[in-house]
Formats: sequence, structure tokens, C-alpha cells
Amino acid sequence: MADPTRTWILLGRRLTIQAPPESIARLESLLAEIDQRAQALRKVRPDVDEVTHWLMAVLSVLETLASHLDRYEAFCQRLESLLSSSQPEP
Repeated sequence: MADPTRTWILLGRRLTIQAPPESIARLESLLAEIDQRAQALRKVRPDVDEVTHWLMAVLSVLETLASHLDRYEAFCQRLESLLSSSQPEP
């Protein structure tokens, strides 16, 4: 059974992750914390645009990590397939 996929739209960018539910829950918690901190920063300095730039940088990092997660998962699946096909039959 495939892991669930979750998509968020953040600052106009789509972030899609396919991962185990625990990983998605951790990411959701992290995004909520980032949002709270950004809102607090905007209250302190509403005229400063650096908060938006910082959030965009964080999203870029998350997109990169998400793409690596997909690659890692594909690598593990290929490795499992190779290992299961190379095992001698009883």
C-alpha cells in the first residue's frame, strides 16, 4: 500500500509530499510552528519584507527535501526488489 500524499499551498507555491503518516504529521506540525513565528514577526515589524523572503527560503528547502524523499523511497523500493529477486527459492 502506498504512503498517503499531502499537498500544502504556501506563499503561492505547492508543496506535495508522499510519506508515512508520522512524517506528514511532523511536517504539518513544523509548518504550523513556522506560520506562528512568521505571524509573530509580522506583528513586530509589519513593514519588513524579509519575513516573506525567509518563508520562501524555508519552502525552497522543504521542496528540495521532498524531492530527495521521493528519490530515497524509489531507491529503497528498487533495492527491495533486487534483494527479493536474488534470494534463492527454498
